[in-house]
Amino acid sequence: MPPPAKRPAPFPAFLKLNGLHCLMIGGHGEAPQKAEALLKAGAILTIVAPKLSPELAALWPKWRAKWLQEHFKPHHLDGIWLVVSSLTDQETNARIYAEALGRNTFINVVDQPRFCNVIWPARVERSPISIAISTGGASPALAAHLKRQISDILPEQLGPFADWLAAARKRTSPLLPNLAARGHFWRALLENGLAEKYLAGEIQQAETMIQEALQQQAWK
Repeated sequence: MPPPAKRPAPFPAFLKLNGLHCLMIGGHGEAPQKAEALLKAGAILTIVAPKLSPELAALWPKWRAKWLQEHFKPHHLDGIWLVVSSLTDQETNARIYAEALGRNTFINVVDQPRFCNVIWPARVERSPISIAISTGGASPALAAHLKRQISDILPEQLGPFADWLAAARKRTSPLLPNLAARGHFWRALLENGLAEKYLAGEIQQAETMIQEALQQQAWK
């Protein structure tokens, strides 16, 4: 008998939620953390829950989220781009899932992957750098474990380095002839230790590396 076919792996992507309407169903459990993540991403958030946990009660006025003090009804999904449910009742979540699919709405249900078409990853943030980790719903604990390991490896200054690099790219792009040349230019610098220079606090030396590479480019 052949082994059962594996499900296709989820496709990893980062969502731009700024200005999009999102819905949080439930006011307890992981609702505060997930609501705050959506709000930080710029989502226009509505919370549907008869009661809120103390953490979420303190959060929603600060971010000016909308709170509907009632149980979920299908019309709450009208115009919603992404819905997250922190409810534990599987029957209710199955109904929410079916309603969301009928509207082509993305949905994540906490700890019930069969009712999700979006998997909420464990994340390591070094803004503007964001690393997402998913086990495809197999083990959230493993994803959290990997998050801790990766977080311990990544320097805190990695975010400022990315901002510095973005400014340098903008400044040097007009001096490089095309996309392929720009890609080769920056790959070579990073392979030759540009990041290590910056992260060691040797910012002027890192800048010198860029200027010397530009001079070499000009002679080609």
